[in-house]
Amino acid sequence: MHFGNWEIGGLYVGANICPLLSVMSSIPNEKIINFILNKRKQFNQTLCFKRNSFKELLNALRNEHSVAIISDEHAGSKGVETIFFGQPALTNISPALLHFRTGAP
Repeated sequence: MHFGNWEIGGLYVGANICPLLSVMSSIPNEKIINFILNKRKQFNQTLCFKRNSFKELLNALRNEHSVAIISDEHAGSKGVETIFFGQPALTNISPALLHFRTGAP
């Protein structure tokens, strides 16, 4: 596990600006998941798992919360092809769909 701008930025937004919902990949260790959930909760941040997260993200935006989605991960066969650092990559379409549904930037 590493901590970087993603973790620090999320904690800052949740603690100082507005509630934040972040999307995370599933981890096979329930103790680690509970540790992460409890620590993030202290900073007004909640987490949802990547699989089937769209409705939770939509509700959060409609309730004027911020959402955090890592968008530089391979999206698999459901992604749309974009250019990432000069290379073709399959990118997740959820951020665009959320924007069209809510008007959120």
